[in-house]
Amino acid sequence: MRCTWLNLDKSELSHAIRTYRMAMLPAYEEMGGFVSASLMLDRATGRAVSSATFDSGDALVASRPAAQRLRSRTGQDLGTTVTDMQEFELSIPHLHLPEL
Repeated sequence: MRCTWLNLDKSELSHAIRTYRMAMLPAYEEMGGFVSASLMLDRATGRAVSSATFDSGDALVASRPAAQRLRSRTGQDLGTTVTDMQEFELSIPHLHLPEL
């Protein structure tokens, strides 16, 4: 997964959320191996983190150029500052819970 930390203009948070839904999610969906995305933000500070998960490390690597273009284009449109970007291996355990 790739996580991108951002600073957003607090007065533009609603616009940023709409842009995420209407522009970024469709762009992610065009990337091969894309699985899911999340946006978490702190309305008090304007700090946010976006995550995009892919089905393999190869798909994550292949998505780098498109993700960079998307970050640049969206960052310019929203006036955001990217403070960090990291890639991680995501491990999701399969939980077997007893039925209640």
